[in-house]
Amino acid sequence: MKKQIRSNIEKMTNTKIENIGQVNDFIEGCMFELKLNFHPDTPFSDYVGRYDVTTFSKAEQEVLENSLQECFKVCGNNNVDIYGICLELHSRNLKHDENDETHQRKKTRKKL
Repeated sequence: MKKQIRSNIEKMTNTKIENIGQVNDFIEGCMFELKLNFHPDTPFSDYVGRYDVTTFSKAEQEVLENSLQECFKVCGNNNVDIYGICLELHSRNLKHDENDETHQRKKTRKKL
């Protein structure tokens, strides 16, 4: 698992973030590749797993934080709300979950 996370981090941070599309890609990567309940104000050092073990090494935290700061800068320069991007991606993910067969079965059971 750690190896896959490192690979995903490298893929997400190997280029400088210079446009809104790249901001979107980075945030999607945090949510879906790294499987974080991502919020742009949460430091990467705050993501912990079982037994309060940090999810990312210090080096990984630094690389991810630097990329996130680039995202904030690009959004600021383009008058785009980074929180809106996150909300849109979370909403899209929730809509996807609502269409998931497992979710539909749970909803049906609640009605019974």
